[in-house]
Amino acid sequence: MTEPDYYRILGLTTSAEIAEIRQAYRRKVRDAHPDAGGDPEVFHELQEAYETLTDPVLRLEYDAARGTRKPPWGNRRRPGRHTKSHKVKAWRVNTTVDKPANKNAAPTTPPGAGEVMSLPWFVDIDPTKRLRYTPSVWQRGGIAAGIGAAWTYLTIQVSALVLASDTITVLKALIVPYMLLVAGVVAVACFRGLRPTRPTSFIVTGVVALVVVWLSGATLGGILLALHLVASAVLPWSVRRVRIAARLRAAVRSALKDFNAFAPSGAKPSADRRTGAVLRTLLERLPAARLFVRVPVGVHRAEYTVVCGRRVAVIAPPVPRSTGDSGAEALPSAVHDVSQLLNEATVRGFVVWPNLPVDRISGADAVIRHLSAPDAAGEIGRWLANDPYTLHLPTLRRLRDRLAAADGAESARKAPPRSTIEV
Repeated sequence: MTEPDYYRILGLTTSAEIAEIRQAYRRKVRDAHPDAGGDPEVFHELQEAYETLTDPVLRLEYDAARGTRKPPWGNRRRPGRHTKSHKVKAWRVNTTVDKPANKNAAPTTPPGAGEVMSLPWFVDIDPTKRLRYTPSVWQRGGIAAGIGAAWTYLTIQVSALVLASDTITVLKALIVPYMLLVAGVVAVACFRGLRPTRPTSFIVTGVVALVVVWLSGATLGGILLALHLVASAVLPWSVRRVRIAARLRAAVRSALKDFNAFAPSGAKPSADRRTGAVLRTLLERLPAARLFVRVPVGVHRAEYTVVCGRRVAVIAPPVPRSTGDSGAEALPSAVHDVSQLLNEATVRGFVVWPNLPVDRISGADAVIRHLSAPDAAGEIGRWLANDPYTLHLPTLRRLRDRLAAADGAESARKAPPRSTIEV
């Protein structure tokens, strides 16, 4: 995307020094601050311009993107593309021993020599490992097959026991039609709609099975018949679970396999420079991470929602990018709404600050954490990396459906130009 002119925003030339940039920022930010009645959009642009031009590395990249100067050959990258993930290996710091001042002096070891450096949070994550889908069709299919085999065995045993016993001839004549009727009912129940089975049906079946055991005097035939009734109720439930898992996988697997960022129709996943760097790191280092941009929840929109396994991180900048987005103040409400939507996942909120204020420091177990931009990727990634290879299909499907249900016209509405990078 086209980079905004940060020099024009601050009223500077491209050769401005750090002191001039700071003076221009302080002069303009007083009137643009939202607390002083200024425009939040202008305040946000001033913040991004100041952060970019006062950081030597970011300024070099910014000037290179605008064509003012070219970066070193080793730092050139194609815009809008992710760097390929490489397998991370553990290493040990090779330190050298200082030379003694004279031959008789004992060698001195610098502090920290020989110690192992702290490894990155993603060191144990293999980006080439195959992803798992949950719920698993194969796992649920195996359970359903086992229940089906048990039901078939009980059907044969009950029928053989009744036919071989000295019971009334009428019961022997009715046992085969009864079993065929039960088999037909079970087959219809297995392949009807995918509505979840009500708990009352299992309760009624259990009560009937206990009554059968009591009336039969806990004989072998009564116990087998009671188990057959229970299996007849559980088998349709297990088959419907397999069908639900298969439908979920067919609905979202292809999209999740080919893409890792999703946004409402007509919008592109974009972020300011620092937040975009955090999001890109999470997507590169966590194989199962998927990004959802501007998810409508409640009265707000969760700007950036990163899902990895059963954990969901709602990430927001301190100041909302546009009306309706969740900034630092509205993030608790957005996290609560996302938790209500994704009741099977653990949801936390993270605010990424350029410079973390002292009064915003929070504990590691807080539901809403405030982090500085340099530490955000490591802290969020370490929390999301609990299960980096699992795609939880129900969570991803709910978020995708929520994006699809968003108002297309509002989703396509563009905000004023600002520093954005594709993530």
